[in-house]
Amino acid sequence: ASESKAEGCTETASDKRAPCSEEPDEPTFEIGYEGFVKPCSGFINKDYSMEVPVYSATMYDYRTHAGIDIAADPGTPVKAVSSGTVKAVYEDVLYGTTVVIEHADGVESIYQGLSPDLPVETVVGHTVLTGEAIAGVGNRALCESAEASHLHFEMHKDGAAIDPSEYIVF
Repeated sequence: ASESKAEGCTETASDKRAPCSEEPDEPTFEIGYEGFVKPCSGFINKDYSMEVPVYSATMYDYRTHAGIDIAADPGTPVKAVSSGTVKAVYEDVLYGTTVVIEHADGVESIYQGLSPDLPVETVVGHTVLTGEAIAGVGNRALCESAEASHLHFEMHKDGAAIDPSEYIVF
């Protein structure tokens, strides 16, 4: 049977189903790409919401959410969303292992709920390139422990929380 490819799908001529409707693979970027990329693979299970409080299954209340949660298995690689400099690496009491990267124009990306086993390069002052692995997803964020394993990801502009989707297509 002959094969045809459409949108990254493979179908045979004998396939009687409707044309393939799968999403094409995620675009890939070379390390150092000049722009912003997703911090890890997975789907968003909690959106940024600073206007309307969202329910916290861990805290049993409604609260604002200054970032997005990306569901991912422990160990899933976490990448720098854009080139910059590691500004801070620390253990947050509520969010666990945290890495902050400073980018151009007053933008920072904050990665929380990481595995404590960081690559040796993930230290304060290290220059990272877009797409460079900086950590792995962990499962030790106390304030979101009732949630499935995920990366808690925030972005700030001039010190104020902003919706990451202003910079990144999820």
